[in-house]
Amino acid sequence: MRILIIGMVVLALSVAGISTYLIQSFSTPEALGELEKQARIPTYHTLVADIKLQPGDVLSADNVQWRAWPDEGLNEHYITVEEDAEREARLTDVIGSVVRRQIQAGEPVLASKIFKSDQPGFMAGVLDRGMRAVSMAITANNGVAGFILPGDRIDILVVHNQGREAIQRTQTVGANALNAGPAAPPASEQLKVLRTTTETIMRNILVLAVNQTLGDVEGQTITAKTLTMQMTPKEVEVFMTLKTLGKVTVALRDLRSTQGEGLDEAGIGTYTNDVEVSPFIAEIVSKAVTRGRAQAKMISEKAAALKKQKEQQTAADEVAAKAAADEAAAIAAADKATVKAAQIRAAAQKKVKPVTTAPKKKKVKKIIEIYRAGAEETEVIELK
Repeated sequence: MRILIIGMVVLALSVAGISTYLIQSFSTPEALGELEKQARIPTYHTLVADIKLQPGDVLSADNVQWRAWPDEGLNEHYITVEEDAEREARLTDVIGSVVRRQIQAGEPVLASKIFKSDQPGFMAGVLDRGMRAVSMAITANNGVAGFILPGDRIDILVVHNQGREAIQRTQTVGANALNAGPAAPPASEQLKVLRTTTETIMRNILVLAVNQTLGDVEGQTITAKTLTMQMTPKEVEVFMTLKTLGKVTVALRDLRSTQGEGLDEAGIGTYTNDVEVSPFIAEIVSKAVTRGRAQAKMISEKAAALKKQKEQQTAADEVAAKAAADEAAAIAAADKATVKAAQIRAAAQKKVKPVTTAPKKKKVKKIIEIYRAGAEETEVIELK
């Protein structure tokens, strides 16, 4: 027990000594100044929203305020001043600006989320760079019963019967298959739709406004008559074209798409036709296709037989033509030989003269008979 008491006394004396040393060490003016310097953190004043601001709201002194902001937390897009004297002048520059994107209460006001009201029209200021605004008329039937609100993302669909017309334009293919050959399919092979097709033409399109309402409309629905959407220039061309095809309708996308997560690129989507939807129609089409294939097979066989017949006839014509050509060549060669022989005979007659032989004359011997004296007979002498 005594040892414990002695230990506690020693500990208390040690703590008191250390405390006295520290107080003496840091109580000097230099030490106090250093501590004050370390404790002073550089701060700026940043303009923040005092309440939740929606697109289209106008900034005023009642809905924004200056708030101290540490230096390390600053962003180059914040509206910030360093001196208190600068607040009023900077606030005057901002007052009257229109909110482009939603700003939560207490959130710094970014220069990219506001624009001056004396600049081009409000909707042009709301659009992202390079984008276009396009509107379409909707009803409760094709507008999700008023549940589409500004900031949502939608898909755009079109219901049309252009597929049937396309088939009608290609029905001549089957009629011309016999002349075109087996490679040309009949119209029944192309029968994919009887009348109606629904296509998802555009996806993930941002809704800027419903009627003339922008920004969040919490806990409400809007009886929409028009939707104003943000699109690229190419998407605007696609949208204007699809309006001529048939009935245009929209579908609301899930919340993840609205929040910008897992977005699909806007572009050509999928399609469904009445043949896929109705088993009855699908059966009819299947039978039609079966008959069409049988007809196509028959036409193909006839075309193949006709082709073979034409090939055989062509071969026979070629043989006959060759024989006639050979005969003509032989006749021409014979005529040529006859002409040549005649030419040779004519040339020979001109060069060789006929030889005539005179009849030989009988040689008459001339003799004389001489009598010599004392001879018994006379001597005959032939004269030459």
